[in-house]
Amino acid sequence: MKSFKIELRWGILFSLALMIWGFIEKNIGWHDKYIDSQLGNHFLVLIVFYAVIYYFGIREKRKSYYHGIMNWKEAFISGAMISVIIAILSPLTQFFIYHYISPDYFQQMIAYQVHKTVMPMSENSAVLFFSMKGYIIQAIFTSLSLGLIMAALMALVLKRKSKE
Repeated sequence: MKSFKIELRWGILFSLALMIWGFIEKNIGWHDKYIDSQLGNHFLVLIVFYAVIYYFGIREKRKSYYHGIMNWKEAFISGAMISVIIAILSPLTQFFIYHYISPDYFQQMIAYQVHKTVMPMSENSAVLFFSMKGYIIQAIFTSLSLGLIMAALMALVLKRKSKE
């Protein structure tokens, strides 16, 4: 586990950043007053978080662990480990955000999705999708799928055959 200490730190940083972002979203009204903006904006910010965390995490691994030389496979494995750590932490992150920061978020989002004029959801679908269980499952799969994609991209950017 000592060889994945850097990935553990960056996975924890990602989770903390996501909780802070949940607090910011709540306070700017994206969980109630401006809920129609939340999903799209949240996804855009999430991509930025992934890019930043993976870039700096893999770069630190290259510098500190591999002494400046890292191939694509090593970089990808580092990013994949960050993804696994984020996936493991995601149930706690989701619970914290939607239990403590924004406990009424799911009711607000269900009401919005059921009553919106363009492509409304049925109440049953909305209740299943916008629930703690649904968000935990989505967070695990998102952190693994988007995380592996970001790991592959950042591995391309950060690989270095020799000191350049």
